[in-house]
Amino acid sequence: MPWRILPAALVFVTMLAGCGDDATTGTAADGSRTPSSESTRFCEAWNAALASGEDSMLDQVLASAPPELSDAAAVLRQARPGGDERSRAEAEILEWTELHCERRQSGQSERHIAPPSDAKFDGLTFCGTTAFARSPADDRSGMVLYGATSVGDPYDGPMLGVFWNGTDDGGHGGDGDSRPVTVRGHTGVAAPITVFQQVVLPELGTVIAWSEGGRALGFYARLWPIERRDELVAIANQLEADDGGFRIPDGALPRGYAEVFSGHPSVTSIVLAPSLYSLRYEGNDGLLDVHGLQMSEEEFEAFRFFTMGVDQDEVAGRPALAGNAWDKEGGPSVVTWRESDGLVVRIVGIGVSLVTAREVADRSRELTEEEWAALVRANTGCDRE
Repeated sequence: MPWRILPAALVFVTMLAGCGDDATTGTAADGSRTPSSESTRFCEAWNAALASGEDSMLDQVLASAPPELSDAAAVLRQARPGGDERSRAEAEILEWTELHCERRQSGQSERHIAPPSDAKFDGLTFCGTTAFARSPADDRSGMVLYGATSVGDPYDGPMLGVFWNGTDDGGHGGDGDSRPVTVRGHTGVAAPITVFQQVVLPELGTVIAWSEGGRALGFYARLWPIERRDELVAIANQLEADDGGFRIPDGALPRGYAEVFSGHPSVTSIVLAPSLYSLRYEGNDGLLDVHGLQMSEEEFEAFRFFTMGVDQDEVAGRPALAGNAWDKEGGPSVVTWRESDGLVVRIVGIGVSLVTAREVADRSRELTEEEWAALVRANTGCDRE
């Protein structure tokens, strides 16, 4: 799993080194720094270029870098592969943009909740932080989740979910052994659910996957075995088009089922959810990330659809969700909670125990601007992407 996904022209390292200079015009009454108009223009262009994913846009932005970044930008624009000079230039620009280029949308939390830079954890090395450029909305993708709403927690039992996206973004058949089916007059497959890359979890349930009208569809049945595929195909055959997406009509739902959530599929991802900021720690046997996300209460719960062992819990006096998501022994370990302003802190350990993930949660707190800057500038030498 890559630490960050960026265009080929800027394959940035995870280690962030200090850049020293600040592009500011002065200090406000509350002590915060005021960015210059030149810095503001550069940041707007930088964020737009990152969101676009276009090498040419990034190159154009670097050509107009502010004076304090001009030397580093020149090194990157030479497009020489590797080397210490290039690594230092990448780190300088990454640190500067993370501290100066605001990526939050209106209404999103401005806070950072994470372990401070002096927090140490046995077996883990702090690698660095990253902030994420806002990605353009993909109106071709969506999902609707259904569960037994008569119970206290629908995510505790079997559920159904309809997912769709453009066919160029891939299908839903996954990597497990599949069986042919016909859905809505289209050739498809029934297969065990694949949660991430080649991680196949037959015990999690079954997906009926097919394509129609330029969309790839996945009808996911959480905790429904593949032996019930004919029953699932019968429900999928009754899907109705609705405002650019698809829904199960009320009459086709199993008894006691109702809509639980509708939104963008990205919120169901444990490892690739759309973060505001992120920290990485690495160990000999795995890695651990601390993500800050902005989510509604319903979005916060939705990732549980693709988990089996994440339950209501309490961590450091906070109501939280915690557990091993896919394998009760092997993880990944997850500890997550939602603050009152919608900031979600999600700690995910791959090859890192739930005990350690809880320790990271216990040490996490709201950081001041100075503490966040110290964390961004920290560099401990991790070199694995």
